[in-house]
Amino acid sequence: MTLKKIGRLLNWVSLTVSALLITACASTTVTETTPPQLPVENVLIVTGAGMVPSAKNDPRYESMWLQTANTFAKGLRDAIEHSGKKAQLNIRPDQSSGLAEYVATLLATGKQDALLQVTVSHVKNSSENTIYLEASFMPLGAKRYSDGRRQATTHAGPTKRYALLSTTGKDMREASLSELAEKFVKELRAQGFL
Repeated sequence: MTLKKIGRLLNWVSLTVSALLITACASTTVTETTPPQLPVENVLIVTGAGMVPSAKNDPRYESMWLQTANTFAKGLRDAIEHSGKKAQLNIRPDQSSGLAEYVATLLATGKQDALLQVTVSHVKNSSENTIYLEASFMPLGAKRYSDGRRQATTHAGPTKRYALLSTTGKDMREASLSELAEKFVKELRAQGFL
């Protein structure tokens, strides 16, 4: 899956989550809209199946990148909790439901202030052959409806992309995933998101 496709997928997930929740609330009116509260206190971290590249002829390829994404996501969770905030890690076990539906279900089950998605993508074209690890932080606002329901709304936040492996440029194959996670969380804190 190319980086461009991952970017489109993340945008689609954000839009679809909002669309699913808006559709569910279509017969009611919005009574209150609240922007994200910064710094956030509770972060939902999502990674797993469908968020990493795969190869039809080699299941080990997807397994390797799932392990990479999971290790980085666990490092993010630990670093966020170490900073005094709460973090819930959800590793999507399979693709039985759509990614947007999966995320919408998770957002509906608890009180989160931000969504942090961890993906791995493979960009391969005539000028590049690179595996990227990406963390996308999205603060959550809310809409309240006249029937009492609440809808989470995602807002743009920092995204960090790491070139893990590359045959065409510099990469970070020797980097510690835990240290990368700690550094990203420090950057989020410095920017006032955590």
